[in-house]
Amino acid sequence: MVNKQSPYVGPRPYEREDQVLFFGRSQEISDLSSLIVAHSEVLVYAQSGAGKTSLLNAGVIPQLDKKGFEILPIARTRGLIPENTKSEEIANLYIFNALISWVETDVDPTS
Repeated sequence: MVNKQSPYVGPRPYEREDQVLFFGRSQEISDLSSLIVAHSEVLVYAQSGAGKTSLLNAGVIPQLDKKGFEILPIARTRGLIPENTKSEEIANLYIFNALISWVETDVDPTS
């Protein structure tokens, strides 16, 4: 539960519903939103704990949503290739991981 006196949400990233508590990164939100609108791909990277997920969840995504953009779920490109899946059958590992992160566990990954 979030303390109404403190904007700190604890040891987890800010979520979309925490956007009223998220402050102090207006320039980064504006810059990243502009890059996303202008380019088909944008890579966000920094050390662990720097606030990348919070910046996206509570800053960039709500701003793009207000402008009418369709927002897909956040996808993570990590984990092992599922059993019975041959690596040579995967054309793009990043797209494969993104799609796998969005589907249920009982879906055949080759489909």
